[in-house]
Amino acid sequence: MGLATRTVAVPPPGEGHDHHRCMDEALKAAAELCHHRGVRYTPLRRRVLELIWGSHVPLGAYAILDALEKAGRRLRPPTVYRTLDFLQKQGLIHRIESQNAYIGCVDPARPHRSQHLICRACGKVTELDDRAVEVTLRSGAKSKDFELDRATIEVEGRCRDCRETGASPARTAPPSPPPARPADAAPPPDFKAAPALMAATGLSFARDGLLVLDRVDLAIHEGEIVTIIGPNGSGKTTLVRALLGLVAPDRGEIWKAAGLRVGYVPQAFEVDPNLPLTVRRFLRLGGGKRDDVQAVLEWVGAGTLADHPVQRLSGGEMRRVLLARALLRKPKLLVLDEPVQGVDIAGQAELYKLINAARRETGVAVLMISHDLRLVMAATDEVICLNHHVCCAGHPEAVSRHPEYLALFGDKADEGSFAVYTHRHDHRHDEAGNVVPFDGPEEA
Repeated sequence: MGLATRTVAVPPPGEGHDHHRCMDEALKAAAELCHHRGVRYTPLRRRVLELIWGSHVPLGAYAILDALEKAGRRLRPPTVYRTLDFLQKQGLIHRIESQNAYIGCVDPARPHRSQHLICRACGKVTELDDRAVEVTLRSGAKSKDFELDRATIEVEGRCRDCRETGASPARTAPPSPPPARPADAAPPPDFKAAPALMAATGLSFARDGLLVLDRVDLAIHEGEIVTIIGPNGSGKTTLVRALLGLVAPDRGEIWKAAGLRVGYVPQAFEVDPNLPLTVRRFLRLGGGKRDDVQAVLEWVGAGTLADHPVQRLSGGEMRRVLLARALLRKPKLLVLDEPVQGVDIAGQAELYKLINAARRETGVAVLMISHDLRLVMAATDEVICLNHHVCCAGHPEAVSRHPEYLALFGDKADEGSFAVYTHRHDHRHDEAGNVVPFDGPEEA
């Protein structure tokens, strides 16, 4: 007897259905389902579900926190994560893994694993509940003698409305020249106008008679991402260690905002292979509470690793766990020393997305060390090129064209290697990052 399949495709708002009616029905169904199961459907759980259904795109935990705070409810992130965990366990919402965000489930009464169609232009998500896909996956896994626990299927493309209007995927570069910004539109954030969290002036440091740092100046402001780049041995790690108070500079001054909390991810971290230490215990040793630990692990995409031995983590998994450890401090400043060391290119891109998401969702400032600009170009506001002294500093694109940067990195400094950032334009930036008209032929 063949297995019957069931395919349900529910269009997102704007594609031929009444979203408000759909939302009302979903909230009513959730109340009835919780009552039938004998679980508490608290006002907070209802409100979070209402926010998720009310959004036309997947909603992240910190966006939910912001919405609740605007309505007068101040909650800690673990409270929201516990609420999301409840809604997910009851089948009322689905998590969009690629975005660390959530959408409402269209059929919560029936346990199922949906597939999600994500529009790259408008960000809306269509839930595709096709059992044939699930059966095919399980059959394929069984043929490889693989036991399948769960499957996440997210497919990117363009929805009907965006195809009809000709909307381009959001991840593509903007057209050139860029459209004029409306007069009443908010200007891009001026991080230098925000309060400073940490500043250093004239830092110098010598070791064994060799000058490691020579009169280095820098400042990090609230919400800003600053990346220090430079070749091996240029003094990057020594500079960060001096800023953190781990070594004392020979000259210069370091200023920190009162009560500044710093989260730190070191360049290298090793654990004795004979030490019985799980990820959860490792994070608890750093002062994290049990609920906070699981919530932050979920946020960095490592929720399933809580009971894994630390020694068995891959390079990418370890970097995520170390990032979780730093975030547990609820820092105002996140200091990352080569945060993607030992991680493949795909993993590096994912980690940089997480770092950007941390800044976007929590407002944390980031001081990051790297050895090149390839993957940090689109993820940083200011670059400081260091080779014992500050060679050049400013907007990433301006630094990438600076003679001293080109002299340090040679062929590796070719803009074509900046895969995340490369775009076509009819303007350039001066060394302060300001847009300057370009009179020559269009550059690639």
